[in-house]
Amino acid sequence: MAYSDGKAINVVAPKVVKKDDFMRANGWNGVALETKASGEYLAMEISSERFYWVTIPEGVTAEVGDILYSDNNGVLSNTNSDHPALKVVVKVDNNLVVGARILNID
Repeated sequence: MAYSDGKAINVVAPKVVKKDDFMRANGWNGVALETKASGEYLAMEISSERFYWVTIPEGVTAEVGDILYSDNNGVLSNTNSDHPALKVVVKVDNNLVVGARILNID
């Protein structure tokens, strides 16, 4: 039997995903550990223990302490009716990159 450290799971890519992209799949928030085409299996890290640099969409605000949310397609927003996805640790920069920790709570 194979064992995992629980920091990553295998999921089917819901769309074309590049390594280090934020994504939402199978009810989990995470970061892609591989580049894969839609429909292919990939490893997605779901651990909240690590710190990630994530590119957010234009128009999303992200100050330290903010929670960013994800819809079922993995699109990040400030809309709190979506799924809590990221806790901001470093505010967004001019390149729309934010430092964050993954949240997996609903």
